[in-house]
Amino acid sequence: MNITTISPALAALEQFGAQLGETAWHAFSLDPSIDQVSLNHFNNLTALTKKYESRQFLEVACYAHYTGHMLQDQGIDATLCDISPHALRQGRAAAIAAGHSGNGRLVASDFHELPFEDASFDFVYVSAAVHHSVRPDLVLEECLRVLAKGGILHLRSEPCQRNFAFHKFRANRRSDFTPFEKHIDSQGLLRIITSYLFQARPEQLFGMVENDRIPISTYLNVLDQGESKSLTLDWKLHLSELDELILESSLEEKALAEFIEQELHNRLDGINIDERERLIGICAPSKQEIAAMSAEVASAVRAAPETGLEHDIAMTNIFGAALELVFQKTTGVHLRTGSSPLAGNFAERDGVLIKPLTWGGFTLGIHEPLMPDIQTESEDVIRDCFPEPHWDLSLSQQGIRALIPRHSGASMTFTNHGESVLVIRLHTPCEGEPYKISLQSGDQVLDQIIVAQTEGRIIKLPIMSDITEAKIIFSDLHDNELPGGRRIRIPVFQLFPVTQE
Repeated sequence: MNITTISPALAALEQFGAQLGETAWHAFSLDPSIDQVSLNHFNNLTALTKKYESRQFLEVACYAHYTGHMLQDQGIDATLCDISPHALRQGRAAAIAAGHSGNGRLVASDFHELPFEDASFDFVYVSAAVHHSVRPDLVLEECLRVLAKGGILHLRSEPCQRNFAFHKFRANRRSDFTPFEKHIDSQGLLRIITSYLFQARPEQLFGMVENDRIPISTYLNVLDQGESKSLTLDWKLHLSELDELILESSLEEKALAEFIEQELHNRLDGINIDERERLIGICAPSKQEIAAMSAEVASAVRAAPETGLEHDIAMTNIFGAALELVFQKTTGVHLRTGSSPLAGNFAERDGVLIKPLTWGGFTLGIHEPLMPDIQTESEDVIRDCFPEPHWDLSLSQQGIRALIPRHSGASMTFTNHGESVLVIRLHTPCEGEPYKISLQSGDQVLDQIIVAQTEGRIIKLPIMSDITEAKIIFSDLHDNELPGGRRIRIPVFQLFPVTQE
């Protein structure tokens, strides 16, 4: 997209919408698994870093896991990198609470453009994160760029594309399954109707990336710069009953295709998709899609090699897999020593180095938010933007603050800004009929969403410099205003400036 023909704020959304979703998702976190996962990663990495005598360690997209801090305490110079400054701070606090120093280097950055010099690390670790990009090839290229000759790239729990999947919709978490989702789950069709990453609706609503179409070849391309020390493709991990029946069958290709087609029809028979499900995007494959998929899968199964790595690759392409790779780079230059790995300009906030998001001469200032932080600012400061007659400020049992509009038409005031990007995280209850939430400035509708089930949502939109206030409107699906509103909760409401360099 040519950014000279559209507003910089809109271009910023086009360029960094997923990163803003990640930032809002991790603006606060309640994750009881942080300690255990960090320990699991540490146990996995300790032997490898010792074996390859690693000195400079980088974890890419580390979230709040504090494995790097644990390695730092073992004498390794560790850098922890993630898009979310909050997640990095949370991880440091968790490390200290667990008895570690918390002295690892914290860098908030987009992993498509890592802010490090070439050959700065001799160990790069990425766990279940490459698939959070629509450009996984670029993420892997960046990991290899900052990796020195002789260094190790360790990829873990990365999902590979499943071709036996219709990708019809992104499913809810199991606890929130609709009747149709419960049915296809009971029939072993979840990953067939949806995808290998089937519980991804919450992330989809935030505009985050759960890339379920990364072929195994994308990961194997890294081998052009070195050699595999170990490669595991766990394609049996999520096989359904139908998958197993297909693999056990001795039918010839045409008969196998007919068998798959009949099984899919039988397992989908008698279940309807209701209007509420349609509103959230749930749908089923057509007869034509089922016939084409059945023929494709039968052909792929019968053409697959019987043994060896090529067999595992063929099975991965059909059924998906979790990949684990330990790779040693044999090209490029040796490890840079005696200087900082950092490259570029950073802002520093509470011990985190933040690399601004930049493109085409513009900067999206996620490091310099314009609105008060609902989670940390005083109530008086928050009330300057969200006046008390219109808003309640609540505190959950878990300690999460949220703004709650008292009625339809609740107004808000934007602080002084130029062109900027607005990010609102909402929890939207839906105990009755579906309804609409609109954000309006004067007579202009800035954005509108339909709520058909209780879930977390996000609003991301460009805000021009002439917009200084807005109001939130609740209406039914026929656009009749609901004066009483709905008790939605807003824990994140933030403006990020877009400036020209």
